[in-house]
Amino acid sequence: MALNEKEKFSMDLTLPNAREERDQLSARTDVLDKVGVLSTLPDDMHANADQVATFYGTTREVVRQVVLRNKDEFDADGYRVLTRAEVSDELSLTPDELGMPRTAPSMSLFPRRAVLRVGMLLRDSRVARQVRDYLLTVEEVARESEDQIIEQALFILRDRNEALVAEVRELKEERERDRPAIDYVNTHVVVDDDVMLIEDWGRAYGLTKPQAFALLRDEKALIYPKTFERWSRTKQRKVTETEYRPRAGKPSFTWFDVKEQRDAPRRNNGQARKTCYVRAVHAVDLARLVGLLPNIEVAS
Repeated sequence: MALNEKEKFSMDLTLPNAREERDQLSARTDVLDKVGVLSTLPDDMHANADQVATFYGTTREVVRQVVLRNKDEFDADGYRVLTRAEVSDELSLTPDELGMPRTAPSMSLFPRRAVLRVGMLLRDSRVARQVRDYLLTVEEVARESEDQIIEQALFILRDRNEALVAEVRELKEERERDRPAIDYVNTHVVVDDDVMLIEDWGRAYGLTKPQAFALLRDEKALIYPKTFERWSRTKQRKVTETEYRPRAGKPSFTWFDVKEQRDAPRRNNGQARKTCYVRAVHAVDLARLVGLLPNIEVAS
């Protein structure tokens, strides 16, 4: 049932009996962008409990209690709790790459609808109150005439176009600044049939990408992750990137090759990201070392 203006402005969305009203407003996730910047997981679709707590200026435990008291509502929004093993399959990233503590057995995934619902239920949070204020005035915005909406859309498109033109200009200038490093990569760095990606090597033996990396990194300790930070223009913050290196002292150390990526974003010093490859001539040696070759021999 639609809410009239008087009901909407006198409503307390945090009350247990306001479930129907919360459900009606749960699609207005655009409100989140009006009150702050929500950090998300690399899939840009989910946030974890720590990110939700930071967004609302509260603690992880407070968020957990809100979810427990309204579990059926969050389940309907797509809220899930994944085990460490499920994280890799769902997000194609390892727990370490997602920053999960090694002692954490699981990770909570909040879609934007679930993040919004936290704001509708959380009482002692300035940001949550702002969320509710925006939601309670959404009907007033909806009553604007079609001409007003079109006019607003044109202004938004104009502003976005101007921002896009400025960004393209900045990218061109950045490319000119980075041209010496780019010319070096294009001239001296060649990735050819002598190497293969780790995921391609694993696929030849029936492994998914997460399984191949987990086997070489966690189970056999033949490679290790190395993290770097760079400024992301799209996210307007520093982001952490993970690269892999062969582990010294292992018999497989020379079976890998680390090459610069041609098209990856450059860091501030002009260096490109690097990828760890398997040398094709040692692909079978590596499979034998980690115990995959017997499976192939039986299959043949």
